[in-house]
Amino acid sequence: MMGLSNVIFILLLAGATYWFIRNSKKVLRNIRLGKEENRSDKPAARWRTMILVALGQRKMLSRPIPALLHIFVYVGFVLINIEVLEMLVDGAIGTHRAFSFLGGFYIFLLSFFEVLAFLVTFGCAVFLIRRNVVHVKRFMNKELDGWPRSDANIILISEILLMSALFLMNACEKGLDLPVSRYITPLLSG
Repeated sequence: MMGLSNVIFILLLAGATYWFIRNSKKVLRNIRLGKEENRSDKPAARWRTMILVALGQRKMLSRPIPALLHIFVYVGFVLINIEVLEMLVDGAIGTHRAFSFLGGFYIFLLSFFEVLAFLVTFGCAVFLIRRNVVHVKRFMNKELDGWPRSDANIILISEILLMSALFLMNACEKGLDLPVSRYITPLLSG
């Protein structure tokens, strides 16, 4: 039976989905302001460039440590969304650990996601330090003043908070012995 908390969750999820779709339409409208151009030539070269630049962050190859941290954050955050899917299912239909029927593979996935979440947290913390303490020269340009600098900090802090919530959720779960949350569990006892 669906409880009040499930109804509230579904309403909030619907509101967030509506907001996302509305903003996506604005982005799409702005993209459509561009002029039509034939880009059907050299498809292999275009796909290669897209993969290297958009997905592979090619410019990062000249800076191996930030590149590795970007990979941690990017891959980790994308894969962790599989666990977020389970949270959405649990919130909507009132289950708890809906995917736990996967047994040992489920525990493996949770452990893998925790390691990725730790790497995301570590990467975001390093990026925050580089931006706000070390003051890397290219981050001090005038064009980054104001919203661009704040936006980057908000995103990094939000990701750290999301990963912390994931660790706390797993630490509160009786019987789970996962690689990161096992160190938080004793802090929550009593």
